[in-house]
Amino acid sequence: MTVATLYFGYIFIKHSMYEYLLGMLVVLISIRIIYRTLLRKRIDKEREDCEDSWGDFVNKYAEEERERKREEYQKEQNQHGEQQEKWKNNQDHYDKQYDRNKEKQRNKNVYRWFDGLPADIAKRKYHELMKKYHPDNATTGNTNLAQEIQAEYDLYMEERGM
Repeated sequence: MTVATLYFGYIFIKHSMYEYLLGMLVVLISIRIIYRTLLRKRIDKEREDCEDSWGDFVNKYAEEERERKREEYQKEQNQHGEQQEKWKNNQDHYDKQYDRNKEKQRNKNVYRWFDGLPADIAKRKYHELMKKYHPDNATTGNTNLAQEIQAEYDLYMEERGM
């Protein structure tokens, strides 16, 4: 009986010990599952935060890059506009200067082609120049130069009274 009691007591003790250990094991496994779940949630949240901050960083960098390129383009356009304005002003200046020099030349009776020539040689030179620079001449024709030669010859003839 003692053995049986002991035997049954041992079984009882053994059985309750197994239940206790099994219960502890279940508790530990549950704790581990809960910890892993919480850890996974924390990692997912950190990953989302990181992705959000990375996305914000990329968007901010892209916006800054677009703004920088926009400013460069506007700067180039401004420089181009300023350069065109400068060229236009220079062209206007040179046109005015050319007109003034041409007028001075006429007023002072300074001749480019007929300076100091007698009338008969000036006439021959005029015909040679017009033959060379007439706009109908395909190789050396120049309208502006022909007009200038004509104007100077007319001025020369007026001065001579012819």
